Amino acid sequence: AHETVLIEAQGVGSFLGSANITWSQDGKVVKTGIGERIFNFTTKGLGEPTTIRATIDSSQGTFNTTFVFNPSRINLVWEAYTSAPPLFQGKPLYSAGSDYKVVALPTVYSGNSRVSSAALVYQWFYRGEPAPEASGLGRNVFTRTGDQLQPGETIAVDVYYGVNKVGRGELFIPTSDPLVIFYQRDALRGVLYDSALPSAISLVGREITLKAEPYYFSSATLRAGLIPFVWALNN
Repeated sequence: AHETVLIEAQGVGSFLGSANITWSQDGKVVKTGIGERIFNFTTKGLGEPTTIRATIDSSQGTFNTTFVFNPSRINLVWEAYTSAPPLFQGKPLYSAGSDYKVVALPTVYSGNSRVSSAALVYQWFYRGEPAPEASGLGRNVFTRTGDQLQPGETIAVDVYYGVNKVGRGELFIPTSDPLVIFYQRDALRGVLYDSALPSAISLVGREITLKAEPYYFSSATLRAGLIPFVWALNN
């Protein structure tokens, strides 16, 4: 939507240089002249089609071509299956090797009607390579286990309505390092998640109870008990 489109008429030989070329937009002539092979215009909003017609009168005959541009948008939203404390208001970030999900949210129109996401065909790409096992009609969700050796995950999707490609979405999910944050556990109020402990504190009593909270560790690995916690006191 609201992007510039360039159309160029091309032909074998030099006849286009002496041809009269007329460009019409939504039935109105907006450009005409000898050798006017290039036409620019700006698309309208989502679901507002623009019809462009090119008419070429040349020594080789008369040629007509019509294009219809109906803007669409493909939004991609990702979710990482990584750890975060209860009632965490942020977004659990992706860490290398963890599971994640990408959802395509298309805004596609056919005429004046919005097309259901279930009626669209999704061709997913992972690191530039097709992922046929995740592609197909109505398959707007892509799930994968990330690569532990890469700085991030690159995902793209081509969306088709019938045989026509109606949009493309691309996404890069950066890798974040897992963290361990200390919180104080109070005997009456439980873990005080509203205030993380700094690297050094002064004790106000004879003892303190700490909770080590893992951020952005693989949820599946944590549930399987494969991440041990080893505490040290004064090294």
